[in-house]
Amino acid sequence: MSAGYSIGRGDAQQARPELLELSARNRPGARTRFEARFVKYYENNPLGAPTLHVARDDESGSLVGMTVLFPTNLWIAGERVAAGIGGDFAVDERHRGFGPALALQRASIQAMAELGMSCAFGSPNNNSELIVGRAGYSDVARLTRFTKLLSARPGVDRYVSRPWLARLASAVAGPFVSILSRDRIHRRPRTFSVEQPGRFDDRFASLCALARQQLGVTSERNPELLNWRYEKTGTGGAWANFTIFALVEGNEVAGYVVYRMDGDVRLVYDLVCRPDKPVVDTLLSELIRDARRKKASAIDLGYVGPANLLTRRLRAFGFLRTTLTNGLRVCVNRAAPAAVDLEKAENWYFMRGDTDF
Repeated sequence: MSAGYSIGRGDAQQARPELLELSARNRPGARTRFEARFVKYYENNPLGAPTLHVARDDESGSLVGMTVLFPTNLWIAGERVAAGIGGDFAVDERHRGFGPALALQRASIQAMAELGMSCAFGSPNNNSELIVGRAGYSDVARLTRFTKLLSARPGVDRYVSRPWLARLASAVAGPFVSILSRDRIHRRPRTFSVEQPGRFDDRFASLCALARQQLGVTSERNPELLNWRYEKTGTGGAWANFTIFALVEGNEVAGYVVYRMDGDVRLVYDLVCRPDKPVVDTLLSELIRDARRKKASAIDLGYVGPANLLTRRLRAFGFLRTTLTNGLRVCVNRAAPAAVDLEKAENWYFMRGDTDF
């Protein structure tokens, strides 16, 4: 309990109109998006219904806050375990401060333990980080951002304030960004082909199985679940517009990237490939070439995990490395010990798509 508020489990279907209004109040312009997300994550989640906690003002009885624990599976040291993704955390502005925010998060953590989940994790925004930290989430790492500039414009725009001068600098520097890129000299082996399939099919199955054994702590991946996660099922949420970019060898996929466009920037949500240098190099070079042909200005990838072949080849292909302000937060269920330490960044393989949003 929090003074002046009642905290408890909520029924998402019954509270749907109130949840939509709460979301609209706290995320301006996001009502349509939340409606699509509600269909996908609350009604059609193949892993089960989420656990909703709500806060009501004792005086008015109105719903003033919410947080949700979405069920998911992690693969930890080759074993599938139940886990939760923390999300949809919102509290009305006048009820923040000493209001119900902390109590909501603590109630969600208690539910995580009661449900036998190994952990809850997520990537909260800056406004939520203090609260989730006080509730018990460990700050595992900030996301490492790898950015490949395909033209000089993104960098120039950042440092040159005058539009006419930015255009001139881009025109002068742009050709050098392209000419000096490693993808210009890489040649695709004849055994590989590139596709942009409309959905994940059985050709992805063996790569998903390999990822479960190779990537430490990583999210569940299989064709059916990936089709749901990246909007390839036709049920709810076409706003996301994810594209699958696959490197195919014979009857199997050797590597894939999932991205969506943010303006003219390709935001990478997932990248999985065989841990072989020819595969990694071919996937990266073909992705860069395709992005350049389609006039993207940059490719942007966020990652938490150990230095590995992928991160080394990203640097070799000219991806610049910086650190983002948001990152991976994890709350571990101590009663369900994992085979590895979930609070160490080097044990994870975490990307934007691993929070399913």
